Parts: sequence; structure tokens; C-alpha cells
Amino acid sequence: MRRHPLGWGPALGPPPSFRSSEEHPVLEDFFTSLLVLVCVGVLAFAVLTVKKLYQGQR
Repeated sequence: MRRHPLGWGPALGPPPSFRSSEEHPVLEDFFTSLLVLVCVGVLAFAVLTVKKLYQGQR
């Protein structure tokens, strides 16, 4: 069991040698792509909403 760096008991979380991006680059790319798609979707919805709001004022 690892010790906390300041001596407060056991350290929580993965050890410092844990490298998520080196072990699962495909998984990281998948979630990055998913995040980009969600951002594009939210932006498109916001643009459509503003467009519809201005159309209703005419």
C-alpha cells in the first residue's frame, strides 16, 4: 500500500506511473471525438434557437 506524500495515511488513486493515454490511445481518441461532436451539436442547437427567436419577432 502506498503512503500519502504528506504522511496522512494511504494514498488514494492510481500510482504515479499510471499512464492512461499511453495504455488506451484509441479510447482517448473516441471520447475526444465524442466530446467534439457534443460541442458541435450544442452550438448548432444554440444557433438554431437564436435564429427561431429572431424569426418570431418579425
